[in-house]
Amino acid sequence: MFSSKKIHIQKFLLLFFTIFISACSSSGGGGGGFVAIDPCADNPPSLSPANNTGTLHFYTGCGLWAVDPAKPSEPGLVETDWVGDSLKRLIGGVWDTAEKKVTQKKLHALMYAKADGRFYRLSANKAVPITPIRVSSETEAHKMCGVIATLEDYQDLNNSIYVYSMPGPDQSCGLSDDNIEKYIRLGMWA
Repeated sequence: MFSSKKIHIQKFLLLFFTIFISACSSSGGGGGGFVAIDPCADNPPSLSPANNTGTLHFYTGCGLWAVDPAKPSEPGLVETDWVGDSLKRLIGGVWDTAEKKVTQKKLHALMYAKADGRFYRLSANKAVPITPIRVSSETEAHKMCGVIATLEDYQDLNNSIYVYSMPGPDQSCGLSDDNIEKYIRLGMWA
């Protein structure tokens, strides 16, 4: 029974990615009652309202888009030149010291590298302007090998950590034996 569920999930994911890829590469239209939405078009797809209206939601597709759940039909383009897999979510919440667990989890911020070689953070709090803020003095973030981890500090979200690796002396990411591991904190300033 487990493998049957796994096959259904794999088929669903395959169908989802097929629709998404066709949406990015086609000019719209579709058959069988489906409309292929082109996120690269002037009118990006709208999202349905979410429960947490104090937090922005984000999606990617020919750019990084922010959506206010109270106005799901009005997404806004935030960023177009972030680096590959550098985009990571940092989750906030309330640390319950008695129960030793996090409650009320929600998206707090995004962190990512841009083609300009810098790292940026973006708040998910819709009460603050949607403005990318540069963090750290790193100038070669566009050359990073990858993100190793993000670690949330629920007692002080500004201490949350984004760990990444850079090419070592051989300037190659392929040989991880000399890659350099670095980190930045969400609350850092450039």
